[in-house]
Amino acid sequence: MQCFLHHDDAAVGICRTCGKGICPACARETASGIVCSDACADLADVNRQMVERARRLYSIGVKQKIPLGAWFFGIAGALALVIAVLLLWSDPNGWPIAAYCGGIGVLFLGFSVFTWRRYRAVGLNL
Repeated sequence: MQCFLHHDDAAVGICRTCGKGICPACARETASGIVCSDACADLADVNRQMVERARRLYSIGVKQKIPLGAWFFGIAGALALVIAVLLLWSDPNGWPIAAYCGGIGVLFLGFSVFTWRRYRAVGLNL
């Protein structure tokens, strides 16, 4: 491959942005890699910033945590189960209300597990 500007010189690299072959005289090293011009250097810098912003937004390369929705459903479900147990303990004849509250608690705990597993499957961490 030859340099795109100096046709007689052999290319030593390829521009990070435009993909043209570049010789040692044309090559400019940046934080993103080797580029051929100031315009390509600016585009490579913008591209690097976008990738870093996306990594922060989607927590790519970061240890995954439990998402906020899963925390909310888990705490609400646990609280509903505690209320159901307290209702049943205080009044054994009030089992229909306790069963209803317990069912809501189990449903919320199920939503919590579903939300957490779905975020892991998609690769999000919000």
